[in-house]
Amino acid sequence: MAEPQFCLLTIDHWSTCMTKSEWSGWMQAIGSVFAIVAGVLGIWYQLREQQRNFHRQQAAQSLGQVIELRDLLLVCSQLLQEANDSARTPSGYQLYLTEAYRSNRWTQAVELMREAKTYPIPGADLKVAFRVAIEQVECAFGLRNRTLLSLTTIGPEDWDARTSDDAVRYAAALKVLTDSIKDLEAGVDRLQARC
Repeated sequence: MAEPQFCLLTIDHWSTCMTKSEWSGWMQAIGSVFAIVAGVLGIWYQLREQQRNFHRQQAAQSLGQVIELRDLLLVCSQLLQEANDSARTPSGYQLYLTEAYRSNRWTQAVELMREAKTYPIPGADLKVAFRVAIEQVECAFGLRNRTLLSLTTIGPEDWDARTSDDAVRYAAALKVLTDSIKDLEAGVDRLQARC
């Protein structure tokens, strides 16, 4: 006796009518394909989420480092501003240099800047801004040290010229440093938007 056939949606056609065993074979095959596709999609989704989390963590770490660099540059900017303000008068500059000789704020700032050079800074524009800022701070530090060394050898007649020359250099370094800080702040805003 022939097995009874079951037809799909009661369509009585040879291609849609099969026995129970044939229908179960087809259902297993279709179910297996769906299971494989669902497994692949599940793994793909997990990998994508893992990658997004990694990028978020990197952005947050970069943001923290860029904020730290910006704060360091702000400290250096204050040091430059003090040097620039004091270099407006020869007596004020001499007093500033004597106090600066006793203080190690400049040395600490430059050491921190050199250490910060190793930070992985995201974005070419931020790297350039930070590199320029470091050069300006190191240049101003060198200028201060050069003037400190020549403090005893400069006569009173040369002191006025040296003071005004240093003031111009400090002001130029301060302007470039301020521009670099603005660039870093714009980078902070971009990184915060990514986090």
